[in-house]
Amino acid sequence: MNTRIFTRRQFVRLLGLTGMMSVAGRIFAQGSKPLAAGRTITLRDMLTTGLKCRRPEEFAYIDAVVALVDAGVLSESLVRSTFAYARKRRPYPLVYFQQALRRRAKKLGVAV
Repeated sequence: MNTRIFTRRQFVRLLGLTGMMSVAGRIFAQGSKPLAAGRTITLRDMLTTGLKCRRPEEFAYIDAVVALVDAGVLSESLVRSTFAYARKRRPYPLVYFQQALRRRAKKLGVAV
């Protein structure tokens, strides 16, 4: 009579997942420091980090978007809401951000 609840393979996977979760929890606890009082993250830093920019062209694109926001051509709320939409997309959220921002800006008559 077989009284095993888990197969060996399922047990090893379970151990691996719990081990990864505990390691990830420790890394998160060590690396997540709140910003100092009164200090905020810049729009450029938020976009480059959240959209996983890697290449110089991607950083240049983000700089151009931030320049448009600083000039008042694009609203910061438009960029932030587009960022929130694109950030959920995997594995490369920047592509979704570019497409969505282009479409939304076109409705306002702005070429990005």
